[in-house]
Amino acid sequence: MLQYILKRILVFVPTLLVISLLTFTLSVHSPGDPVEIIMNASSESGQDADKIAKKDEYQKMRHKLNLDLPVFYFSVSALSESDTLYKIPEKLQRENLARLVDHYGNWDKVSVYYQSLQHFENYAAHLKVSDSLQDHWIALQQITSELYFKSDAAIIENRLSEVEKQLLLIGASTGAGSEISKVKQSFHTMVTQPTAWKNYFPTVHWYGFETQYHLWLSKMLVGDFGLSYYKQQPVITMILERIGPTFMFSILSIIIAFAVSIPVGMNSAIHKGTKKDTFITILLFVLYSLPSFWIATLFINYFTNSEYLDWFPVKGLQNYADGADFVERTLNYAHHMVLPLFCYVYSSFAFISRQMRGSMLQTLSQDYIRTAWAKGLAPKQVYWKHAIRNSLLPIITLVASIFPSLIAGSIVIESLFTLPGLGMLAYEAEVIKDFPVIFTIMLLSAVFTLIGYLVSDILYALVDPRISYSKK
Repeated sequence: MLQYILKRILVFVPTLLVISLLTFTLSVHSPGDPVEIIMNASSESGQDADKIAKKDEYQKMRHKLNLDLPVFYFSVSALSESDTLYKIPEKLQRENLARLVDHYGNWDKVSVYYQSLQHFENYAAHLKVSDSLQDHWIALQQITSELYFKSDAAIIENRLSEVEKQLLLIGASTGAGSEISKVKQSFHTMVTQPTAWKNYFPTVHWYGFETQYHLWLSKMLVGDFGLSYYKQQPVITMILERIGPTFMFSILSIIIAFAVSIPVGMNSAIHKGTKKDTFITILLFVLYSLPSFWIATLFINYFTNSEYLDWFPVKGLQNYADGADFVERTLNYAHHMVLPLFCYVYSSFAFISRQMRGSMLQTLSQDYIRTAWAKGLAPKQVYWKHAIRNSLLPIITLVASIFPSLIAGSIVIESLFTLPGLGMLAYEAEVIKDFPVIFTIMLLSAVFTLIGYLVSDILYALVDPRISYSKK
C-alpha cells in the first residue's frame, strides 16, 4: 500500500505541472493589463511631469511582476515575429505590433515604424505651444497615441494626415515636420515592402530559465501565489483568512450528508417497493429539485425576519461579546451555522442515498448474501457485516468530487448568508477581476481533486480486502 501511495504521489508531479501550466496560461491571457489594474491608471492624459512619473511607476510595477521577462522557457513562432516583443511595456501595443507583423511579415520594418512613432510622440510632447493653441496640441497627442493601436493601413494614413494638419494649425517647427515625415516614410516602407512568406516558416526561440513561468512556479512551490491586484496583499494570506469557515462547513456537510444518506439508502433498499421506500424516494427528490439559492432566500425571509420567525441570525458566523467563554462561543457559532449548513447539505441526500440504494440492491442479489441468509445469520449481520462493505464502493467514488469543495466552498450560500469563506472570496474576486485570487483558488481546487482520488483509492483497499495495490 505504501509503495502504491508513493507511486501515485510521483504521478501527481507531472499532473500538477500540467495544471500549473494551464493556470499560468489562463492568467497570462486574462483580459486587461495587470499593471494598469494595480495602478488604477486614468485614461485621461495629465501634465508632462505626471505622465513621465506614471510611466516610471508603470515600468517599476511591471518589473516587480516580472512582466518584462519572456513568458515561457521557449517559444515557437513564425519567422516574421520578434523574440523580444515582451519588452514592449503596454499590452495593447504588443497586441497591435503582433497584428502589424501578421499583416506585413517583417518585424524589422514594423519596429522601425514603431520607434519613429515613439520619437515623434516624445518630440510633440515637448512642443512649446501658446495657450490659444492648447486644444490643437492636445488633439495632436491624442491622435498620435491612437496610432499605437491601429493596424489598418487606411486608418493609419488618415491619422497621419490629421497629425500633419494639427502641426500646421499650431505652427510647429520644421523639426516636427521632419519627425512626422520619418513616421510616414517608415510606414510606407513597411506597407510597400512586405515579406508575408515569413509568416509560414516556424522558428524556435530559447529564453532559458529567467522567465515568468519559471519564477511563478518557483514561488508557487513555496506558497507564494503573488499579490492581489486590488488589495495588494499576498493571495495566500487572503486565502488562509477565509479558508476556516469554508473548511468547517464543508467537513460538517460531508459528515452529515454521508451519515444520513448511507442509512437512508440502505433502509430504502432493504424495504424496496414498499410505501416507506416510495415515500423516502419522493421526499428526497423533492429536496433535490429545490435550488439552494431559493431555499436560502426563503430561510432568510422567514427564519431571520422579526415579522415571521426570528429564530436565527441573518448573516456572519458570530456576534458574541468579547468576554464570552468557550461554551457560549460554540453555541453562538452553532446558532449561526444551522441555516447555511442545511442549505449546504440537503441536496446531497437524494444523490448519495440513491447511489447507496442501487449499490445495496446489487449487493443483496449476490450469491454470498444468499449463502449468509441460508446459514441463518441475523438480518443485522447480513446487512451491516456482509452487504455494506461492498455497497460502499460506489459511495467512495464520490469522495474525489467532494474534496474540491473543501477549498472552493459554495459561492451562492456564502454570498447569501455573508459568510467570510473562500466561496465569497472567489465571488468578490470575480466581480472585480482579481485574477491572482481566482486562479489560485482554481489551482488549489485541482490539487484537492488529486488528493480526493488518492483518498478514494486508499478507502477502496480498506473497505474491500479483495482490492490490493501490492504485488502478490
